[in-house]
Amino acid sequence: MKCNNEIEVWGRLHERTCSTRVKTAIDTVLSAKHGICLERAYAEMKAYEEYGDGPRVLLRARMLETYLKEKTINIRPYELLVGDYTSQIGYAPFFGEYYYEFAKNELDDPIKDFAIRGFDTFDLDNDVRTQLREKVLPFYADKCFQHRILNELMDPDVKEKAVPMASSVPTTPVCGQLMIQTDIGHTVLNYPKVLQKGFNGIKKDILAEKKKVMESYYTADQQKKCNFYDAMLICLDAGIAYSQRYAHLAAEMAAKEKDPKRKDELLEIARVCERVPANPATDFREAMQAMIMVHVLEFCEVINVSQGFARMDQYLFPYYKKSVYKDQSMTREQATELVELWEVKLNEIVQLYNYDNAQTQMGFTLSLQGILGGQTKDGKDAVNELSYVILDAEEQVGLKEPDFGCRIFDGTDPAFIRRIAEVIKLGRGKPKYFFDNVTMECIKTGYPDLPVEAVREYIATGCTEIFIPFVTMCDSYVAIINVPKIVELTIHDGRCALTGVQIGPHTGKASTFQSIGQFKKAYEKQLAYWMEYACKSVKTQMDAQAKFSYSPYSSALLEGPIEKGLDICEGGCWYTTYGVWFAGIGQAADAITSVDTLIFKEKKCGWETLLDALQKDWEGYEELRQYDINQVPKYGNDDDYADSNAAFIMDAWCDAIEYVNTRRDLIPEQGGKYVCSSIVATSPTGLGLNVGALPGGRKKYMPLSDTSSPEHGRDRKGPSAVIRSNGKLPQARNALGNCLNQRLSPQMLVTEEDLDKFVGFVMASSKSGLAEIQFNVISSQILRKAMKTPENYRDLLVRTASYSAYFVDMNKRCQLDIIDRTEQTKW
Repeated sequence: MKCNNEIEVWGRLHERTCSTRVKTAIDTVLSAKHGICLERAYAEMKAYEEYGDGPRVLLRARMLETYLKEKTINIRPYELLVGDYTSQIGYAPFFGEYYYEFAKNELDDPIKDFAIRGFDTFDLDNDVRTQLREKVLPFYADKCFQHRILNELMDPDVKEKAVPMASSVPTTPVCGQLMIQTDIGHTVLNYPKVLQKGFNGIKKDILAEKKKVMESYYTADQQKKCNFYDAMLICLDAGIAYSQRYAHLAAEMAAKEKDPKRKDELLEIARVCERVPANPATDFREAMQAMIMVHVLEFCEVINVSQGFARMDQYLFPYYKKSVYKDQSMTREQATELVELWEVKLNEIVQLYNYDNAQTQMGFTLSLQGILGGQTKDGKDAVNELSYVILDAEEQVGLKEPDFGCRIFDGTDPAFIRRIAEVIKLGRGKPKYFFDNVTMECIKTGYPDLPVEAVREYIATGCTEIFIPFVTMCDSYVAIINVPKIVELTIHDGRCALTGVQIGPHTGKASTFQSIGQFKKAYEKQLAYWMEYACKSVKTQMDAQAKFSYSPYSSALLEGPIEKGLDICEGGCWYTTYGVWFAGIGQAADAITSVDTLIFKEKKCGWETLLDALQKDWEGYEELRQYDINQVPKYGNDDDYADSNAAFIMDAWCDAIEYVNTRRDLIPEQGGKYVCSSIVATSPTGLGLNVGALPGGRKKYMPLSDTSSPEHGRDRKGPSAVIRSNGKLPQARNALGNCLNQRLSPQMLVTEEDLDKFVGFVMASSKSGLAEIQFNVISSQILRKAMKTPENYRDLLVRTASYSAYFVDMNKRCQLDIIDRTEQTKW
């Protein structure tokens, strides 16, 4: 082992002790090339030809059915759990209706082409390119969802203000285009229900509701509801048939297999796939196979991310106990291997995004999250043996998917908190901690009428988006607002500093502000203006989704759609929410603190001087800039005044969200409400390109601060000061949750005593007003090495902002942004 002072990331010293089978699966995923599979596109085209004249909801069901009937399936030599998303591991499907516009524009582009764009690249051979150009794209020319929204449905003024890719001034503070090239998503299907009832049991529920509708008095929507029920039945039958295809393939392979052990494994695959997910699971093996199949089918239906697994250690535990203890049909080690194979399987799925959207979620991320620990409905510790088994599996596998959120509260077993810390120490950016005391308050903000027993069932999916599972359609990623850009527009009376164009309202020239209070009032007016445009854009997109993006398979596995006879895109779930994220709280807060300090409190300079410095990107004003950076208080150092401005930014944001929820004209037709969070994915690197120089010392184009973290390098008093600052924010008002990143030097976690200190820090965080915290435990040295020789660091994971991804899959700007984050070296 290396000397302690040479440790760059502990994960590089960790030797996997998992089975050869699991190691082979891991190597297969890591070595897979990324490409595009056209089987989904051709299945859609065939469904259009056969069913295109019928109701849209039935067409969507037939698309899934056709794809599942005709797509390539595989059972690899090491597999015990089966189910394929596309024809090859690491290949993305092509969803023609959503991809047409950007594929037409970016294919063969010298900068944006999928094969050369510098991040999230795909190998495209000439045959695939030819098929796209000559067969696929021409078919979808009149079926493009994006064209319909931008050219037929959206108000031109909204498009100009809130859709950067279609705006003449793309430096707008609103990124309101996130649902134009994707289905609705961020769903968490009711896995417990599938395990308990099977698809056949759910079909009985659908048929019962359909019978009620058919026997009732005629209503205008009677046929529409029946079509929806039929679409759900088609999807569930298609899913059953798809699983049976694997059963038949496994039986055929078993008949030819000469190795007795592998023959038995194939026969068991055949047995299990014949049974689930059609029928209830009876043991842990069947439950894990059903988990995979339900998940794969969801991705075969929709193009989106963050389809999570809820509290998997809770609903899987009965099956684990039955197999390991009651039946003794498997050992704990064998159960752990199944979880390991399940984790690896999730990494086979890859999706294609356009050039701009890929920059907000770089690294082929899917943000698939399972939740561990937390409380039972009666407030007791929910940690069980399976919670530890899943952590053991994560320690061994350690790929980018899945992520795990670990809920802790005052009654959590300290051994569980420490075990989480041991896995975090490996430096993969996961798991993360959720603190029930604050996060449950966030849930109450979003669900004010729920009893505490229901609130205790909360989960997170995607990055850190929290909600009540199975009953909620949580479209948690519909828009991002760049709050440092709002500050910039406040300073310049609505004029974009980078382009000189007046894009925002006139809220007063800087020279007229006589106090920071007046400045903040102007900021609030700018924010309200842009929030309204963001919601107008979201409403247009969601209204279009409600008539286009039917998801009958997903709807069948959530609560509300069957009872209401409405698809999830139509508001079928009992709750529907739309997540609007705010990016750059650290820089926005520091900028306001600097304005107050330099202009009003210390009178270090006047507005004329500061405006000139910003216009010149601080050139010629380095002395003033250094004073601003080093002498003016900054958020993240437990300075009450600086932290109060961060709290102001969050409060103003929540006020704006509360206001738009009172505006019925801004709410999508299917109902629901807007919720907010400080989650940002990798958007700070891209959004920073839209912001000019700011007070606080920031130069133009620099990346924004991530999540609710301080601005890079401005937090100088250690992580304990950061959590005290972060805890002063009104986090309970964020119904979608909050996110805080911290980066620790591996040298802080060398000894058992160091680990004790880390656990103590986590417990202090839980009592400091934080909703969530996550860590990168990795040195700048190894990150720089990975930039120079990426081939040697293929599996190096980092927490980008709100999810983990492979460092070498990032572009250079994002890599440098991660390196620039403060590397804490002492508590």
